[in-house]
Amino acid sequence: MTNRLLIVDDEQDIRDIFSEVGKQNGFTVDTASSITEFKKSYFQFKPDIMILDLYLVEGDGIEIMRILSENYYQGALILISGYDEKVLSSAQFLGSEHGLKVIASLQKPVKLQQLTELLKQNKIDNLYINREYIEFALNNEKFVLHYQPKISLKTGTVTGVEALIRLVDAQGKVIFPLQFLPLIEETGLIIEVTDWVINRAILDLADFFSHGYEITMSINLSLKNLTDIHLPDKIEEKVLKNNLQQKNVIFEITETAAMSQPKILIDILTRLRIKGFGLSIDDFGTGYSSLVELYRMPFSELKIDKSFVISLTRDHESNVIAKAIIELAHHLEMITVAEGVEDEAAMEILKKYNCDVIQGYLISKPLPKEQLLEWLKVYKPIKATIT
Repeated sequence: MTNRLLIVDDEQDIRDIFSEVGKQNGFTVDTASSITEFKKSYFQFKPDIMILDLYLVEGDGIEIMRILSENYYQGALILISGYDEKVLSSAQFLGSEHGLKVIASLQKPVKLQQLTELLKQNKIDNLYINREYIEFALNNEKFVLHYQPKISLKTGTVTGVEALIRLVDAQGKVIFPLQFLPLIEETGLIIEVTDWVINRAILDLADFFSHGYEITMSINLSLKNLTDIHLPDKIEEKVLKNNLQQKNVIFEITETAAMSQPKILIDILTRLRIKGFGLSIDDFGTGYSSLVELYRMPFSELKIDKSFVISLTRDHESNVIAKAIIELAHHLEMITVAEGVEDEAAMEILKKYNCDVIQGYLISKPLPKEQLLEWLKVYKPIKATIT
């Protein structure tokens, strides 16, 4: 039996509501209201994913995380709390230090749509995904790209899209990256998969242009991709072959990968910028980069990590950090992008701080190409920032 959800919360109504959400999304559900009940359930039920409240009448979530670590829990963990964002952030960091897979930290009251998406993305499919299946998927069109729009806060128009990979099983069910990207990284197939993503994304970008949508395409690169000194030339050839310009393509690299700074990485990134490609530092604010390192790297865009964006409307510290990041990026002549924008209140705060671009469920979820083309036809520009 797979897809077992364990909910640990001392509030009965919360357990009932989350249980219903879990069951609606195909999970077998068990609940616990204390550490004693948790221990009994955990060892018998063996959950694949857990929702853990940090505050319990008996004990607390930190103790439970320690128990999970001691027992080598390999499933996903969602932390929730009525405490402020600092407590959640500290707990999430501690969970990572314990070797736990903390996929989200949510402040109460939890948005059920957000919880639903997390459960969907971390649902274990019966399909056994191994190296052979990944290779089969590459050769048999089992990988697909979905595209999430990026919107200018200055004009209200669509400036670009981000390409996000998905895997489709034999029944046509979409499998999210968290379930297959770690294996792709471990097996070394990330280079082949990323090459497929680049080819597909460039072809689709040319299709968007043919429909009259002259937008940019953002493509994610992993650290392993940035070891091929010929990569800039290969990508340039693909772009020019499809009658596009290098400025139409932006490559995203996480802050952690960028700050590893091997010479070959800086070599490749600098050559990409010289050729005219955009470079975006992704998940900014979660790593340990210094201002000097950020200045030395040839980035043209900075993406604020969604953990700050999601908590903008309820957490003062997230506001301070987001504002500081935007000001820093602008001083370094970089475009700022906020990902994970889910409500108008967050968007208005980002407007006030002069953020350039946003993406998130407030605008649209990631869509297959044909659905995105239909969405673009009916999209009405959001109210632009008054300058």
